[in-house]
Amino acid sequence: MIVWIVGKVTEFPAWEFQGVFSSEREAIRACCANENFFIGPATLDQRIPTTSVEWRGAYYPNRLTPVAPDRACGSTGEDEISTRAAGEHDG
Repeated sequence: MIVWIVGKVTEFPAWEFQGVFSSEREAIRACCANENFFIGPATLDQRIPTTSVEWRGAYYPNRLTPVAPDRACGSTGEDEISTRAAGEHDG
């Protein structure tokens, strides 16, 4: 099952957890008040590596040019961000 994490970038490079939602649409509606809010998909009960990895599918809905949250927070991850049609991960 995919859920959507919402975060808000605060003072660089920190971010605050804002919530978790059942769909991309609800994540955008609930917490994306300005360009500092980002959303990203997460699979329940799936372990992630202990090393830094790119958060595929994460983006800032209120920015004209998508920027992966890990890049905005100073990660050394890849610059690439997965682009997709709206709602692809809803479900």
